[in-house]
Amino acid sequence: MTDIIVSRSLFSVLIATRHQSIESAEQYKKTMKHAYKDMFDWYEGPTLIVEETKPGNYGVFVEYFATQNHFESQRTTKQKIGRYLTANYKDWSQGKRDEIANYMKKYIPAEIQFTKDGAESVQVYLDGPDSCMSHDTDEYASYPKHPCIVYDITKGDLCVAYMKKEGRITARAIVWPDKKLYGRIYGDCSQFAPAIKKMGYTGAYRKDDISFVGAKLPYIPHCEGFVFPYFDGMTNVSVLANQKHVVLHNKWDKSDIPNLVTCETHTPDSQTGVTPEYEDDRPYCEFCEGNADEVSYVESSQQYVCDYCLENHFSTCDQCGEIHLDSDSHRGEHGEVYCSVDCYSENYTVCEQCDDEIGITETKEYDNETLCKDCYKDAKEKEEEEDTE
Repeated sequence: MTDIIVSRSLFSVLIATRHQSIESAEQYKKTMKHAYKDMFDWYEGPTLIVEETKPGNYGVFVEYFATQNHFESQRTTKQKIGRYLTANYKDWSQGKRDEIANYMKKYIPAEIQFTKDGAESVQVYLDGPDSCMSHDTDEYASYPKHPCIVYDITKGDLCVAYMKKEGRITARAIVWPDKKLYGRIYGDCSQFAPAIKKMGYTGAYRKDDISFVGAKLPYIPHCEGFVFPYFDGMTNVSVLANQKHVVLHNKWDKSDIPNLVTCETHTPDSQTGVTPEYEDDRPYCEFCEGNADEVSYVESSQQYVCDYCLENHFSTCDQCGEIHLDSDSHRGEHGEVYCSVDCYSENYTVCEQCDDEIGITETKEYDNETLCKDCYKDAKEKEEEEDTE
């Protein structure tokens, strides 16, 4: 037996896709194919349906009364939407027929998929619906690990169920596969909820007996806490005494997880990616916009800069000893670094004959011009030749 997912009258779909105006509705009903008046003088026309033909397979069909007699006896005929529209509305453009079919195809339930490890869970968060846990890894205190790396079914109880349509992740939820539970849905709830319920899953809610109490996730130490995401609907997360897992529960006295031994308890509401909520109180580097063990004040840029940035983006002037950005510095012929045009010009100049850069100590004056050694030599030789002549 087939299961009808949704049904819409062809007339209502034409209005929804703006191929039919409400103002001209009555006139259109009179010319619609396979439309008949009922006892109340109301037109009944073709119905578009999305139907599950067999488990996991869906199709879009048109259900209609082929004749007046069929209408009176309520005997319907069913045909695939493409074939029906092509046969009965040849004056419509192919684009119009496709748009109507696509309007109904959006009701076809998307397949629910489940992440296989923590890395895939992270990718689902990055590519799917927006939330406080869907930012890039480097935006969290848990860096270089993303908070959602803990949703690893190979190391714990939970993973991420997600729905993908037309190559795009449109919905996701945390799930406990062994207990067939799912948490808060982010994204397209209208399609995700029916699809996952059909797979035997039940919504997990804190106020009910059905919840994620007892679910274990991998323990990943970081800074003064451990890597853990903001978690909807649970009150507490505790580190197990073996320090291999953390466990979710609601009661502070842990009476809802009586058989587990824990060593510390926190609330799973940190949005920094680290629980307990962690704030890096190390000095702040204004150049790379990150925290570091030490920073130094650079007068030329008026910034506090970490050692790494100083080494890789700044240079010390060999003339005056001041620190400047590499992009603002000048380098001499022998690799010397100068912070400004002034310091550079005190040590280097340009040959007025060949325009080559030369050190001040290597210049030669000739006929009121500053020359390099080679140009000076050429000038002297030419002078001697002229004197000989």
